[in-house]
Amino acid sequence: MKNKCSLLGVLGTVFLLMAFCSCSEKEDDGQREAASETNASQLESSEDAPNQPDDSDTTAVAAVGASLKEVIALWDAGRQEEARRRFLAIDWQDASVFQGTPGLTISEGAYLALSRSEQQRVGEETMALLASMRKLFFQLATEAERLAEAENRAEAEEYLEAVRRYGSSLSGSDHFELVRMHGKAATDYAEKKLSELK
Repeated sequence: MKNKCSLLGVLGTVFLLMAFCSCSEKEDDGQREAASETNASQLESSEDAPNQPDDSDTTAVAAVGASLKEVIALWDAGRQEEARRRFLAIDWQDASVFQGTPGLTISEGAYLALSRSEQQRVGEETMALLASMRKLFFQLATEAERLAEAENRAEAEEYLEAVRRYGSSLSGSDHFELVRMHGKAATDYAEKKLSELK
C-alpha cells in the first residue's frame, strides 16, 4: 500500500511537470551556470577520447551511437545545438540508448518492488531528466515551425518525427507509469505538430 501511495504521489507531481501546453519556464541563472560546469566536466573525458568522430558530422555520431544521457548532459550544459544534433541521430530501437538512465528502463513491477526511499530517488531523478527533454522538445517544435514557414517541410517533419519516435520508445509496458505518461505526451505532442504541417 505504501508503495502504491508513493507512486500516486510521484504521478501527481508529474502531471504538473508534464504540461505540454506552454513555453518552458526560464531556469535560474545560477543553477544553469552550476549545471553547465558540472555537465561539461562529465562530458570532457568522453569527448577528448581518441578516434572520436567530429560532432559536426551527424552521420558519424549515429555510427558510434548517442545515448540519451549524453544528450541531456549537453542540453543542461547549455550546448543545445549539439544536443539537438545527437537527439536527431539516435536510433530508438537500440536499447543502449537508455544506458545510464535507470528510470527509463525499469518496469512498473520493478519500480513498485523498490523501497520507498528508492522509489523517491528514482522518481526525482527521472522527473529531472524528463523536464530537460521537454525543453528540448519545445525547441525542436519551434525550429520545425520556422523551417515549415521557410518551405523546408521535410526537415521540419524530421525534427517532429524524432520526437514522436522517442515518445513511442517510452510508451510500452516495459516502462513504469511515470515514463509511459511522458512517452505518450511526447508522442501526442509530436503528432499534433505534424498534423499542423499538413
